[in-house]
Amino acid sequence: MKTSLSPLVLAAGLLLAATTTHAQDAPIMALDPTLMAGWTGNVGNAMVHPSTAGASRPAAKAATASFAYTATPALQQQTVATAAKRLQATDAAAAKELTAAFAPGKSDYAALYRGMLKDTGLRENDAADALACYLVTGYQIVSGLTGDHDISPAQNRGARAQVAAVLAGNPQLGTAAARAQLGEEFKLQTVLLGSAWVGAVKAGTQAAYRESVVALFKNQYQMDMTQMQLTAQGFTKK
Repeated sequence: MKTSLSPLVLAAGLLLAATTTHAQDAPIMALDPTLMAGWTGNVGNAMVHPSTAGASRPAAKAATASFAYTATPALQQQTVATAAKRLQATDAAAAKELTAAFAPGKSDYAALYRGMLKDTGLRENDAADALACYLVTGYQIVSGLTGDHDISPAQNRGARAQVAAVLAGNPQLGTAAARAQLGEEFKLQTVLLGSAWVGAVKAGTQAAYRESVVALFKNQYQMDMTQMQLTAQGFTKK
C-alpha cells in the first residue's frame, strides 16, 4: 500500500475518534457509500455472484464500458465540501477538521491518491478504478497486506473488472458528470481509509481499526473481507 499520508494525521485522528465514539458506525462516516450518483445494490454479492447483479450487463459489454472522466479543482473542492456537510450532522468538529485538512493550499487528496496508485496498474480518473482501489485498500487493511507490493497489478485488474461489470448495469452512470462524482467520492474515501490506517499504526490501535473496517464492508457492501481472497480473477470466497 502506497500511503505517503503524513499530511493527513489530523484527518486520520478525527476518523479514528469517530470510529471509537460510534462503534456501530462505519469508520468513514463523512461519506455515503451509496453516493449521490444513485448507485445502490449489494456490491459484494454482485461481484462474487454476478447472477445476483440483476441489471448488470454481460461481461463483454462491461469490458467496453467507459468510466473515465475529467477531474477539475472545482469538482474536488465540491467533493470535500459534500463530505464535510454529511459529517456535520454527526460531528461538527470533525467536519471542520476535514474541511481544513483539504482546504486550498493544504493537503490535496487527489495528489495523495495518485501516490497510492503507483505500481498498482490502476488509473487516476476512472470511476471503476477508483471503486476498485477503495475495495482493495480495505482488503489490504483487513488482511494485513499493507506493503507496497503485497497486491499485484493483476489482482488490481481483476478487482477492477468485477467492479466494471457491476457499474455497467447502472444507467445513472451514463454521463461523464455522474462518473466524475462517483470517482472523486471514492478517491477521497480511499485516501481517508488509508490515512486512518496510518494514524492507527502510529497510535497502536490498528487492531481496533481493522475491526471497524471489517464492519464497514460487511454493513455497507455485504462483503466479509475476512472470508475473501483477491486473485487475478478478482474477489472470491476463501
